[in-house]
Amino acid sequence: MPVSRRLSQGWTTGSAVRLTFGLTTALGLVLGYLGIADSHDLPPWDIIYWDLQFFTLDSDSLEGLQSLSWKLQFARFVIPMATFYAIAEAGRHIFSGQWRRRKIRRLQGHVLVSGNGTAAAL
Repeated sequence: MPVSRRLSQGWTTGSAVRLTFGLTTALGLVLGYLGIADSHDLPPWDIIYWDLQFFTLDSDSLEGLQSLSWKLQFARFVIPMATFYAIAEAGRHIFSGQWRRRKIRRLQGHVLVSGNGTAAAL
């Protein structure tokens, strides 16, 4: 991996992005739980269920509310972004082998030397 892509302590930009999305998603879940708990009088398991529904772009828990708190606004926009990021990462992982093979097929202008003789040592 190129040195320019490395951050401090051996972290890559990809792992820093994944950590940022993970922390933002966790914050969205906490704020979504608190926002639903403030606006509805429900048992904790129902609040958790409704909070997890934000991943599927389902916001039935918000129906009937006149105004949404900043906690719910944050959660309903940030949590679905985690879903889209996971789909993009899965696609990148699935197709990375195909992209690598295509790139290798298109390489030109290089010489491949194999063997153990003097020409290979140069």
